[in-house]
Amino acid sequence: MEKFADRRKWQRVPITANVAKPMVLQIPSPEGERTVPAIVINLSAGGMCILSFLPVETKESIKLNMEMNGIKMENVEARIAWTREKSGTYLLGLEFCGISRGLHKRLNAMAEDYFECEERILKGQAYEACHPDCSFWSLCTKTIRVKRQS
Repeated sequence: MEKFADRRKWQRVPITANVAKPMVLQIPSPEGERTVPAIVINLSAGGMCILSFLPVETKESIKLNMEMNGIKMENVEARIAWTREKSGTYLLGLEFCGISRGLHKRLNAMAEDYFECEERILKGQAYEACHPDCSFWSLCTKTIRVKRQS
């Protein structure tokens, strides 16, 4: 199996199945715009990994639309950096080409808070890390968060 170097500039956070929402890729073509449904796997300030049930060419420019627990993307420009076929589904690596400064800042803060929390969990300080002011709170499904809500 071919290995791929991780060249990410931004930390990516996982999106769990119970939080993930369907999204739509809009792909321009000579025949007209093609829409491709997809599901977010992970997300960062620089891009995302998604799962699609339709093949898409690498390097294609796309626009994506999604709303997921307070994160809203409308007509965000991206390019498909890579694709991998797996059992009739397709993993796509998207690189954002144009997102607002505010969304970029928010996604980066979410990743920082997520990994800070992971570190506290490893140190046995999870209860101190989990709080509603965390920028990852709306997407968090960690056991400690669920216990705190009860």
